Amino acid sequence: MAPDSVRESILEFLNSVKPSRRPRDTRCACGSTMTPRNTTFFYNGRSWEVILSVCLKCHPAPDVPVSYDA
Repeated sequence: MAPDSVRESILEFLNSVKPSRRPRDTRCACGSTMTPRNTTFFYNGRSWEVILSVCLKCHPAPDVPVSYDA
C-alpha cells in the first residue's frame, strides 16, 4: 500500500531501517570502497539510528570535516 503523504513516506522509510544491520562492503561508481557511517535522523519528536554508506572520495561537501574513525 502506497503512503498517502510525504510525512508517511518518511516515517515508513525510517521505520524500515534496521539499526544493528551493517551494510555490505560495496563500491561507489568511482571505484572507492563505501565507508559505513552511523547517522541519526530526527523527525517529529522521534529519532532513528541508521548506518549509511558514504564515499569519502566523492563526498559532496569537501569543506565538512570527516572523521575517519569507523
